[in-house]
Amino acid sequence: MERSSRKWLLIVSLVTALLVLGAGGLVLVSKLLHLDSYKNELLTQLEESLGRKVLYDKGDFSLRFGPEFTFTKVVVKEKDTLTDFVTADKLTFKIAIFPLLEKKVVIRDLILEKPVVNLFRYHDGTFNISDLLEGKKEGTPLQVRGIQLRKGVVRFTDQAIAPETVTTSVEETDLSIDHLKRGRNSDIKLSAFLASDGKKGVITLSGSVKTSAPGKPLLDSTANLKLFLKDIDTGHFWPYYNRYVPFRQITGRLEVDTSLKGKLTAFVSRGTVKMSGLRFDYPQIFHAVLTPRDLHFKYDMELTPQDVLVKSLDLGVDNLAVKGSCAIRDIHSGDPRITAQATTSRFRLEEFGGYIPYGIIVKGTADFIEQHIKGGTYKLDDGKLDGRVSQIVYMERGDNYNVLSIFGKVEKGIVNYGRSIPAFTNIKGELELRGKDFSLHRMSGTFGSSPFTLDGKI
Repeated sequence: MERSSRKWLLIVSLVTALLVLGAGGLVLVSKLLHLDSYKNELLTQLEESLGRKVLYDKGDFSLRFGPEFTFTKVVVKEKDTLTDFVTADKLTFKIAIFPLLEKKVVIRDLILEKPVVNLFRYHDGTFNISDLLEGKKEGTPLQVRGIQLRKGVVRFTDQAIAPETVTTSVEETDLSIDHLKRGRNSDIKLSAFLASDGKKGVITLSGSVKTSAPGKPLLDSTANLKLFLKDIDTGHFWPYYNRYVPFRQITGRLEVDTSLKGKLTAFVSRGTVKMSGLRFDYPQIFHAVLTPRDLHFKYDMELTPQDVLVKSLDLGVDNLAVKGSCAIRDIHSGDPRITAQATTSRFRLEEFGGYIPYGIIVKGTADFIEQHIKGGTYKLDDGKLDGRVSQIVYMERGDNYNVLSIFGKVEKGIVNYGRSIPAFTNIKGELELRGKDFSLHRMSGTFGSSPFTLDGKI
């Protein structure tokens, strides 16, 4: 009897489950059969979400690969309805099935094919998408879980950064972002070309971004990204950083392979950077325009709310190797403190004399080096800089010269005081610059044709 009861209970349970599934299936089928009626509602919700008019040439509905709407020749107008914000050959909405049971339309994927996105920053600093960056308005019904751009163009026209308008175009853009919701992790993949002066630089980006919770500033979002750039024209972006640097415009082509983890205002980053065709002009520090054939470096850095900390820097300039670290502290103080430490491989002064930073060496010593030391093979064993910017740029004031110290070695050195005095040649020994003192330790060499030894201070 007990076994028979269990059997009937199992049968009733199975029948009940089938009835529930059948009812759900009927509801779902009913929703799918009438989903075509959502077409106008869907576009209305999109318009409400964007706050902009949406136009299209033709709309179709299909169940072939799951419920989806396809619109061709789509135009999203700007708020003024006169200009275009986005155009696309095709716009596809892929609908999530199960939310339909709760009478909700959720976009599983929003796909734009060959879109052109026009972004503007106006003279007053506001953007044409400022309203969208503020987040969703209350009651906006449209939910989008993922976005894809296929072979798109993103054009950014900036009227605020410089007297002349700066336009940056990112072309052949393939972009995918999933799990679009404030406070959640979204995976992101991007590949594109940056167009500049008839050349195209490569951009790839992958990783994840966790946007800040609703009501929190977007700057609180966190990211874990890998970025690769190749053949990027640095001169194009000069208007964006010229106000923050004391040197003249950098030109050249940039390659970057790096990772970033954290917030925009506080993150860690490590990677490699290469420059080709570099022209670096900083006459206040270097008395020659630097044009290395090859420059590359590997770095490990951290940005905190107060400091920029470059924990390690491995730099190569042609056949010169430099290793060290540096930091810019109190970056918001108006007079940051800069600390740096470096060593170098052996280098010939005749080849790298232009890289001597005369502008941060006390003037008397800098003049002696520039006017009289004419050659030799040198090696920096220990170079240190520790001072405020106000001290470094005015080394002659007070005791500011104490912010710099250098210790190194020389072989086959040449010192020349002019035609009337024999040259000092084959100089070997140790050099030390500390404050205003330029010390010579255990020096030997030849004065004219006579050998000499020397310990002293200039």
